[in-house]
Amino acid sequence: MTKYSITILILAVLFFNKSNFAQSTMSNKPQLVYVFDPMCGWCYAFGNVMEQFQQKHKNEFDFSVVTGGMVVGENQKPLSHMRDYIKGAIPRLEKMTGAKFGEKYLNEVLEQGTYISSSEKPSFAFVTFKKFQPENSIAFAHTIQKVFFVEGKSLNDDEIYKLLAQQYKLDASSFVKQLNSEETRDATFKEFELVKTWGISGFPAVVLFKDGKGHMISNGYTNLENLEKQVSKILKD
Repeated sequence: MTKYSITILILAVLFFNKSNFAQSTMSNKPQLVYVFDPMCGWCYAFGNVMEQFQQKHKNEFDFSVVTGGMVVGENQKPLSHMRDYIKGAIPRLEKMTGAKFGEKYLNEVLEQGTYISSSEKPSFAFVTFKKFQPENSIAFAHTIQKVFFVEGKSLNDDEIYKLLAQQYKLDASSFVKQLNSEETRDATFKEFELVKTWGISGFPAVVLFKDGKGHMISNGYTNLENLEKQVSKILKD
C-alpha cells in the first residue's frame, strides 16, 4: 500500500469516527467533502464548480464542507505582504477558471494592502452557519468569498455577517453572538486541526468517501467536467 493510500484511509477513519461533519451516519449515499478556505482565491473560483455539481447531483451524495485554516496565527498580516503574488496570479486564475475579481477588491482592497488577511472570522461564521443550514454550506462558502473577492468588503467585520444571516433568513444578532462565542472558536480550530490531520494543506480539495474509504478527487482547482469524471471513476471501481 502506498503512502498516499494510507493517508486517505486514515483520513476516512478520522472522518467517520471523530468528526461530526457527516450529515447522516445512517445514509448509504457516498459522501462528498469539499475542503476550502475563505481567503483562498482558487476556492472562490471553484465555488461555482461545487455549486453546479451539487445542483446536478444533490440526490446522489451527502455533501459536507470543512474550512482549512489557511491564514491563521502568525500568518495573519496586511494584504500588502502577498499583494505582488496575488496580482501576478489573478490573470492566470481568471483565464483558467472564468471567475472574475471585483473592481473594488482589485483597485481598493488589494492596492491599498492594509486589509488584515485572516481566515478566522469568516471561518467562525461558516462553522456557525453549518449548525443552522448544513444543506446550504456550499452556497454559503461561496457567498462569503464573493463578499470579499467581488464586493471588496471586510470579512473581519461583524456587520457583514449580520447581513449574510438575514440573506439566509437567520436572526442576525443571534448569528453574530454565536460566531463570536468560545464554543464556535474551539469548534473552528478543531476543524482546522482535523484538516491538517488529513494531510490536506492546499485548497480547494475534494474527497469522496465510498464504502468506508476516502478518495482524493481533487487537490487544487479543477473544472466541472473533470470533477465529474473523477467522481464517476471512483464510483465505478
